[in-house]
Amino acid sequence: MPKQYCVGAVEKAIKILNFLAEHPDSSFSEIFTALELSKSTTYQTLSTLEMFHYVERLDNRQYRLAMGILPLLRGIPKQNDIVECVRGPLTKLADETRFSVHFCILDAGSAICVFKAENGNISIRTTSVGRPLTLHSSAAGKALMAWLPAEQLEQYLSRIDYTPFTDSTITTREGYLEELRKTRERGFSVDYGEGTKGVLGIGVPVYRGNDLMGAISIGTVVTDSSMEEYERIAGQMKKSAQEIEQNLVRP
Repeated sequence: MPKQYCVGAVEKAIKILNFLAEHPDSSFSEIFTALELSKSTTYQTLSTLEMFHYVERLDNRQYRLAMGILPLLRGIPKQNDIVECVRGPLTKLADETRFSVHFCILDAGSAICVFKAENGNISIRTTSVGRPLTLHSSAAGKALMAWLPAEQLEQYLSRIDYTPFTDSTITTREGYLEELRKTRERGFSVDYGEGTKGVLGIGVPVYRGNDLMGAISIGTVVTDSSMEEYERIAGQMKKSAQEIEQNLVRP
C-alpha cells in the first residue's frame, strides 16, 4: 500500500506492538530508541495502548503485550487453522536447515507472516508474526505473486510502489514482471538482499487443491552460495510444502 495512505499514529502504535511482540519486557527508552520515535510520541502511544489493555506497564517500568489483544485472535480462525497445518512441517524445516522459516499469505497488498519458526542458529530479526512483507522485495512476496492467476496478479501489481530498500531492490514494474517470470521458470523465488541488506530469502508456493494458499520462505545471511545450493534448499522447502498441502486436505 502506498505510504501516503498510512495514518501516522496508527502506524506508530502497530510498530510498538510488533516490537513488544519480539522484545517483551522492554523499557521506555529501549522502545523509542529502537523505533526511532520521539519520547512524547512513544509515551502517548503507550498510554493509549495501555488504556485499551493492549500493553501493560510493569512495576519495573518495563512494557509487555497485555491480555486485551487476545479477543482480536477470535476474528482470524482461518489463519489459526493454517498455523496448525504448517507448524509441524516448518518447525522440522527450521531444524533441518538451521534457518528462520516463515509462512506467509496474501492480505491487503502485502505478504503477511502468520507463522515463524527459528532454530536458534540464525535468527532474522526483520520478520515477525503479523508483520507485512513487501511483495516486490521479499522472497515470500515473489513466491505468492509469481503463481497468481493473471487477473489477481494485475490487481496486486497496481498496489506496489516499488520502494527501494537497498541497491538490489527491484524498482520498476517491468523489472518485477521479469523477476516473476524467472521465479516461475526456476520453481522458487530469491531475495538477494533486496529487502534488507545482507539477508537472503528463498520462497516456494503452497496450494490448497488448485488454489494458491500461501508461501514458505527462509531467511539467512547472504553468502557466496551457488544457484545449485539455492536449488537444494528449495527442494527441502518443496517437501515441506507437500506435507502442508497433505495436512490441508485431511478432515
